Amino acid sequence: MIYLCRHGKIQLADERRRYIGQLDLPLSEPGREQARCLRHRLAGAEISALYCSDLSRSRQTAEIIADGSNAAVLPREELREISLGEWEGQTFDSIARRFPESLRPVARISAAAAFPAAKVLPTAAGG
Repeated sequence: MIYLCRHGKIQLADERRRYIGQLDLPLSEPGREQARCLRHRLAGAEISALYCSDLSRSRQTAEIIADGSNAAVLPREELREISLGEWEGQTFDSIARRFPESLRPVARISAAAAFPAAKVLPTAAGG
């Protein structure tokens, strides 16, 4: 059996939505609680290894889930979030102001995801 999970909520200086990418940010206390809840939910599952990215938030989530078990935590750089370059750490509003043309394809994909039952074809030109 393979379980896929996302890391818990991260520690940020403020609550503004940001592009994070590969910034190495730790879990917040709510994020640690989310990981503990997941550990509880997975209690009884036979898990021998937890593969995670080598970033703090992912590694901390895996370590909390593995706590009290014999499961190995195996961080892997290749499991990192994609790099967002100069967008990393910037707020959504800041990116919208600085790079409006870059967000148009993202908006189309978001619109397609909002209507999963519809036949929507997101497209992007360039790059």
